[in-house]
Amino acid sequence: MQQNRLFLSTNAQAEEDSNLGNEIGNIYNLSGEEPAIDAFSLETALKIPDGFLSPDIDNFVEAFEGSAARKRFFFPQGFTYNFGWTFYSNDERRDILNPDTLEFIDASDYAFLLVKKIIDPQEDIEEIYDFIRLTSVNESEDLNLFIDSDTAGGIRERNVDGFTPVIEMPFVRESSGIYNLTITEDGIYDLSFGIVDVDDFGDSTSGLAIWERDFGDAPDRPVNSNFFYDTLLQNNGPRYYEGEFQRLGTFKDGEHNGRPTIQANGDDNIPSPFVFSRQLDDEDGVVFGKRWIDVIFNISRLGDHPYQLRAWADFNENKIFDHPSELFIDDLLILNPDTISDDPEITVLSQGLFKKRYFVSEDLRKYYTRFRLTWDPLGLDITPQGEFFSSPDCPISLVDCLSHGEVEDYKIPETSITFGLLIIGILGLMGLKEKSNSNK
Repeated sequence: MQQNRLFLSTNAQAEEDSNLGNEIGNIYNLSGEEPAIDAFSLETALKIPDGFLSPDIDNFVEAFEGSAARKRFFFPQGFTYNFGWTFYSNDERRDILNPDTLEFIDASDYAFLLVKKIIDPQEDIEEIYDFIRLTSVNESEDLNLFIDSDTAGGIRERNVDGFTPVIEMPFVRESSGIYNLTITEDGIYDLSFGIVDVDDFGDSTSGLAIWERDFGDAPDRPVNSNFFYDTLLQNNGPRYYEGEFQRLGTFKDGEHNGRPTIQANGDDNIPSPFVFSRQLDDEDGVVFGKRWIDVIFNISRLGDHPYQLRAWADFNENKIFDHPSELFIDDLLILNPDTISDDPEITVLSQGLFKKRYFVSEDLRKYYTRFRLTWDPLGLDITPQGEFFSSPDCPISLVDCLSHGEVEDYKIPETSITFGLLIIGILGLMGLKEKSNSNK
């Protein structure tokens, strides 16, 4: 699990997929963890019966290899665990006729969520609570939005010089969705996300990304009853699922809900008990000066794409982000991680990492501020609240659409501002003294 997402793949472990490679960090091994293992070993690791992952083992429609990640939670009754997912593949669609029922069996790679209820953790007694088949190659669309073929790689067979790839099979199918798992009974549960390769004896693979939402952390009711910054989900707080391919700064973490605090640092200091991801200090995308702001854009989606940055400050200090009157940045940028932007205000820090300076009329460090970065939004009127979707993967309806972006809330402590001014003052005095000495 890295940042706010989990990557798994059917990265080739078996001999006939050897062109894809078995080493850690192989271009198809999205998770960066150990490569996939054979299906029977995976079933053993998940403590499920042999053949459980095979769609129809009696008719030899078998899971061949795969990978999974597991984490344990305590869930109260009525709790809903929510996540987004994206499935990638370069495999072919496959149906196999069941000779007994004369019905077709989906014999393509698929992704799943296995939920187990722990009856006795001391004695290691558990039972299957639910098994959710999220999607398969057969159910995926012929499109490729998030991982471009240039980076997705493919069969890296080499020509005679040993270096130049002569065949590539990029990810060409993709599907995304959102799932809500509602718990009906208090208890300890193991959640295992996984993906398996079915009946595949060629060089192909599939990948699964699990996304956990990112929220803000400015103060909000009822936790901070005098504030109305609308951070919590129940108050339609700002949120995004996928943040791997566009974010502010280096990190983006995941939360089950907003983490409002007076210092606007709740998602950094208050661990969320209901997420897979590591808790990171993700407020690292904005640097405040007295009359300027530097914003760091981290882009890994290949090609030219529009990204909208909007930012609000509570100028009138009424404890609400008034829209649009308190909107102080409204910028639609075209960014490509492999090219230098035409915008003269944008500095390229490294591949995919850009900095842009915005000049402001007053020192914003004394106000609560909220920043939102959104990939190619359906509508350009992004507000301080709510969830907004992107045009490329949500062109018609809002069913099973994912949101793409990041939200960051800030409140610079007065002590930090005072300390900064003190340091600047000391440095200034030292400079004057040095200049005075040099004039003697």
